[in-house]
Amino acid sequence: MTKLTLSIQNKEKVEWAKRYANLQKTSLSRLIENYLDALNEFDQREIFISERLKSLRHPGKRPTNKEMERHLESRRKSRK
Repeated sequence: MTKLTLSIQNKEKVEWAKRYANLQKTSLSRLIENYLDALNEFDQREIFISERLKSLRHPGKRPTNKEMERHLESRRKSRK
């Protein structure tokens, strides 16, 4: 076991964390250790980005204000 000292400025946060850990029937140390494990697991995960999603990096030019107005007007009309 390795000890870790945390400095938290807001006393209410510490009290809340202690109550939360107690409600979860665990210690604050275990709660923080579980959180760090979850962060580590997330960091280790390989992220898959589909070709479709990659293609959105350069989606093209933005519509002009006039094009946006026409689009929004046609949507308003279709909802009536």
